[in-house]
Amino acid sequence: MLLRALFLLTLLLPRFGQAAPLTILAEEWPPFVYLNAVDQPAGMAVDIVQQLQQRTGDTAPILLKSWDHASALLRSQPDHMMFTLGDTDDNRRDFTQLGPIMVASVTAYSLPRNAAALASLPTAQLAREPSVAAQDSIAEAAAQEAGFRPTRTRDSEQGLRLLLANRARLWVEANTAVATQLRFANTPSQAIAPVATLSSLPLYLSFSRGTAPDTIRRWQQALEGMLQDGSYLAIHLRWLPLEPPVEQVALHSHDPALVPTAATPTAPPNDASGTLAATP
Repeated sequence: MLLRALFLLTLLLPRFGQAAPLTILAEEWPPFVYLNAVDQPAGMAVDIVQQLQQRTGDTAPILLKSWDHASALLRSQPDHMMFTLGDTDDNRRDFTQLGPIMVASVTAYSLPRNAAALASLPTAQLAREPSVAAQDSIAEAAAQEAGFRPTRTRDSEQGLRLLLANRARLWVEANTAVATQLRFANTPSQAIAPVATLSSLPLYLSFSRGTAPDTIRRWQQALEGMLQDGSYLAIHLRWLPLEPPVEQVALHSHDPALVPTAATPTAPPNDASGTLAATP
């Protein structure tokens, strides 16, 4: 009887030493996360996470859930990861955050020939330039918060067309929508130029409390590897060709087994493009 018990314990020991499988959650947020024509997860964030899965060996399917459902699982269950969550005080307190993997922003765009002159204007003067933004959109809200008074358009497509026709000096839009609108208008990305970022929010991979530190470190190493070998940049250029890419990632955690790295996330630079430092 004793020999049998020892044999069973020997079989179970490797299982106790292995991290539990990671459950991967996401909320639909085009073009970062959405269901494609064959009902499979797609988008920029999905491309990044699937590349990380190849490198980490985590083969769990990406589960698209409502925000309430995904958030409840993330807050109550170990070994869950959700993407992409903003860099907020609440999220840093409640989860281990790795990233950023991208930055959601609202930017004022102009025709390239006007970009340098507009970018050189003081913020208050730039805000008085004729601008357009889709009504009731996050772009309109960010523009108003920054002191702009944009003319409301029925949708993003109309705003882009007004800019291209030189009937507006600035088109204010979320970077999540720019690439899609350019494709719909059959317009190359070089036809517009960013002038000023009005708001920005770094977005992270967020791991629930109790997730095995070895699992999180494996994802961290994989993400750092993507930045180093250019595979992250290739994905970024496909989806956000007008935006500066992430150049460094960091791990923010209250888990004593996960000592925070010294690196800090890179936000869009405050350079000659006229990018503003404001955040929502």
